[in-house]
Amino acid sequence: MPVEKTLYHLSERPIGIMTPRVPKSDFEDQTIPRICFADSIQGCLIGINENTDITGKIFKVYSITTDEYYVPKLSQVADQHVTGEVWVQFACEPEYLYDIKVTGQKAGEVVKVEFFLGKN
Repeated sequence: MPVEKTLYHLSERPIGIMTPRVPKSDFEDQTIPRICFADSIQGCLIGINENTDITGKIFKVYSITTDEYYVPKLSQVADQHVTGEVWVQFACEPEYLYDIKVTGQKAGEVVKVEFFLGKN
């Protein structure tokens, strides 16, 4: 059984209760309903950054703490070893932490962000 961890999820919009679904992606497993989290905010940003330029975007940072998560195999998520992506397979309402703004990025490198200290 996995160890309890704090997991992170980013969204451009406010979210409430999240339910597992199969995401629309040509590069990941298309059979298992899940909510994608990562074990770090940077991991979330790297996963998003691989698909599109996110410079200037503002993301809301959410988290949950749980030991009920699945670590996908590389055949299911090829960059899991880089992003730290894990799947939660139950409905949950993650806690909103704060907003961040992406201030710079370079493919394959750390994404630079500005943290908003207050909750927006």
